[in-house]
Amino acid sequence: MSKTIREIVTDAQETLGDVPGAGVQTYSDDRMFRDCIRAFNLFHKKYPWDQFISWSLVELDGISGKITEDTFQHLRDFEDILSVFPENRNFEIPVLDRRRNPNSLRGTSALFWTSLPTIDPDYQWRRLQIIPPSTRGKIVVCWRHYPREFSKDGRQNPWDWDDVMDLDDDMLVHAVAWMTLSNDDINAGAAQDQQTLADDRFQEITMNLARRKLTPASTGGGVPYNWYPTSPNP
Repeated sequence: MSKTIREIVTDAQETLGDVPGAGVQTYSDDRMFRDCIRAFNLFHKKYPWDQFISWSLVELDGISGKITEDTFQHLRDFEDILSVFPENRNFEIPVLDRRRNPNSLRGTSALFWTSLPTIDPDYQWRRLQIIPPSTRGKIVVCWRHYPREFSKDGRQNPWDWDDVMDLDDDMLVHAVAWMTLSNDDINAGAAQDQQTLADDRFQEITMNLARRKLTPASTGGGVPYNWYPTSPNP
């Protein structure tokens, strides 16, 4: 169940009230508000949650390897770009490695993808560069979006108390309590307990997600049932 930041912090404050020794401590709303955002950021990065996955069909300019539209206003980090595909193909385009010289690659079909340099004026909202730069057509980008929008200078639109955090509320409540207690020497053991509860809840959720039926391979929807012998190596 998803809750607002206000609801998550209130539940975490109730949890802290049940922790031995916490009653003599004062945890301000402002501090726990920041802890709630940190807790969300931690678990948002920890797993590719389906509710935060976007699939974007974007066009290439055919000259510089850039996409033609400002697409990634909700992209936090380059690592949140998970995969890139040609428009009508089911096979990923690989990432460019530093053992290849991109200037030596020619053609109009996408061979690799990489990040725009941070000094590029289009970096924040376009982020990708396709190699070779003369690639034409469209690509499909699978990426993890962040709930808050970013400006072109990289500044994040701030969270508000009434904003909903679309992750499991029990996991976030324990994580907020853990982060709040982590600076409290009196309750070092309690902080560890809350961290364990948050991690246990994360493991439970991701294990349940892993039990869902998935396609075994990108080339088909089932397990192959025809097998053929191969020739031995000479």
